[in-house]
Amino acid sequence: MKPLKRGELVRIRRSRWGPDTGEVGVVLKRTYMAYEEKNSRWNILVGDIVKEVVSANLFRVKNEGGSVG
Repeated sequence: MKPLKRGELVRIRRSRWGPDTGEVGVVLKRTYMAYEEKNSRWNILVGDIVKEVVSANLFRVKNEGGSVG
């Protein structure tokens, strides 16, 4: 998986039932850079709350709509 970028939409996996079961948020920044990318931590904005989440639990949201602008 490519590294995440600031401003990308991601889904936070909260269970073992797959990536489509969690909340959607926006990537703010990486807070901890680990040797293995899956162990890195990111600040994610969900609604009006900032959460710190491990990379292994983040999945990009595919762009289903058309381009804006």
